[in-house]
Amino acid sequence: MELGVAVRMYLDVVVDLGVQPHASSLSSLNVNVGGSLFRRNFGVRSGYSGRTVAVKVTLAPGFASYSGSQSTPPTEADPNCSTRRNFNFSAVAALSGDIRFGQHFAFRTTMEQMVIRYKSSVRDPPGIGKPPRLSFLSHDNYINATN
Repeated sequence: MELGVAVRMYLDVVVDLGVQPHASSLSSLNVNVGGSLFRRNFGVRSGYSGRTVAVKVTLAPGFASYSGSQSTPPTEADPNCSTRRNFNFSAVAALSGDIRFGQHFAFRTTMEQMVIRYKSSVRDPPGIGKPPRLSFLSHDNYINATN
């Protein structure tokens, strides 16, 4: 479900809420996520809007959440790890086109690409962050995946 509100002639504020039931199985190769995907994105949309057609681009950061995440990969000792909900940063870039048939009736088609950033189980070595390699960055590593 998407809600867009025009705040200026060429600028819309967009709220996009989506549910993808069973988007991923519980056994993913790179990240331990699975189940249904819930996403919430908030952003801006801008572009050309004429009398009968419109072409607009959307950029909306937000959050993506899988319902069946595993904190650790399954092992032979514990093949049925407990699952939990996780929250990850996501961003959506979309291109949409409208054909208007009247003042209150139009047909819209949208192509979108969503990037989700997952926390990896790999961490930086413990020597980073101590002199002479002083770093204020996190020791966590992240993986970007597209849906």
